[in-house]
Amino acid sequence: FYWGVPKVYSIGVAVAATSYEQIKADKKKEIEKEENNIARKVIKKNGKVTGGTVQYMAPYNKNCKLISATNKIKLAGVTFTVTSIAPNCAKGCEKLNKVVIGKEVTQIGANAFKDCKSLKSIIIQSTSLKKIGSNAFKGINSKAKFKVPKKKLNQYTKLIKKAGAPKKAKITK
Repeated sequence: FYWGVPKVYSIGVAVAATSYEQIKADKKKEIEKEENNIARKVIKKNGKVTGGTVQYMAPYNKNCKLISATNKIKLAGVTFTVTSIAPNCAKGCEKLNKVVIGKEVTQIGANAFKDCKSLKSIIIQSTSLKKIGSNAFKGINSKAKFKVPKKKLNQYTKLIKKAGAPKKAKITK
């Protein structure tokens, strides 16, 4: 699907391909296994899919200027909660200048925004962020500004700095 922002939401198996035919055989088996697990859950719930969680995998377009990994998405009438940002999600997206991380996100993967040289505005809405992977913010704009929830300022400042944010970056509430 296309909202102008997200490209892929994961059901547990990440693949880098534009069509099913391009996926390697071992990955196809992994996907089919996950599909069968999901199908069993649907059958157990009398055919009703009740939602779950997803991971923001990558922007639809590597030339995008905004990533908004917000709270919930709706796919085929079913609501899912975005709870994580994938490793290498937007790595090297040179035109990306703003990221909004939703309220339910608990982790940001390693190298997620590495080398996004234009990235100046990062808004973290989540109060339950537990982990930011190594180098997640390495190589972003040296004048980057992070906005975090007031009650998490000290905790998130440590996580953000440890994740490679520039020394001149401002972290505010």
